[in-house]
Amino acid sequence: MTHDFPTPAGSGRRRARRVVVSVLGVLLVLLAVSGAADRQGAEQVEAGFQRSLVAFGIARTLNGVISVVQNTGVSFQPAGVGVTLAPGQVLDPVNDLVERFSWVMLVSGTSFGIQRLLLEILASPGVSLALALLVALLLAASWQEQGVLARRRAWLLRVTLFVALARFAVPVLAISGEALHELFMADRFTEAVTGLEETAVTLGELAEEARPASAADPTLAERLRQWYTEAGAALDVEARIDEYRALAARAAEQALDLIVVFTFQTVVLPLLFIWLVVLAYRTLVRAWRDAVRP
Repeated sequence: MTHDFPTPAGSGRRRARRVVVSVLGVLLVLLAVSGAADRQGAEQVEAGFQRSLVAFGIARTLNGVISVVQNTGVSFQPAGVGVTLAPGQVLDPVNDLVERFSWVMLVSGTSFGIQRLLLEILASPGVSLALALLVALLLAASWQEQGVLARRRAWLLRVTLFVALARFAVPVLAISGEALHELFMADRFTEAVTGLEETAVTLGELAEEARPASAADPTLAERLRQWYTEAGAALDVEARIDEYRALAARAAEQALDLIVVFTFQTVVLPLLFIWLVVLAYRTLVRAWRDAVRP
């Protein structure tokens, strides 16, 4: 009968792996206690939250301006012949889109608010203390060949990794999401917000122009001037409708751009991140087992 005994080289490699694992565990605890990742993550979440509030405010403003334009209408009566524009027919679809856009911004703001709350909870001293205790027990179990902790090594590994990933998931999500925003979405966001603000101002000016004149009795000269103005405007009915149509199309495009930006950052990216966290958990469990295997 032959017996396999661990060679000095094999024992040395196992010891080196355990030293590396121990150092990583200590660094993990120091990072949790320092709160550096939490502070950075909180700044990024707050930036996203403020962007969603800005976009929501613009959406409500634009919605209100469109409603005013729809209710005002544009009427001309040259030579007693009435010509009435109905801008509401052109702006109705974009008004519906803007209402849904405002709901998306509200949901996005809520998502950022939930992230901020999770940051406050997971960055609390109690969670960091629990993580430090679990890491200490797991490291002690990894250096033991026998004993109670050694028998509980697999359970300690799973619990510790779960708490560690939960502890740093939100800061990493916030930091990575803001980095992606700055790299790929910041310009689109700025252009869309600026465009919607300009559209709201332009529609407001058109609504002012369409308001009826004061009820004071006009003079003969004012009546002639009004008749001339209305006659020219009545001949330009199609141009005015095209102007409303162009504004509606531009507003729809800019609203969709913002919907894409916020949906990616508050829905798609978190779902992708959850999948990556699950994958990382399974990978780290296998890697840690190999590192501390006797």
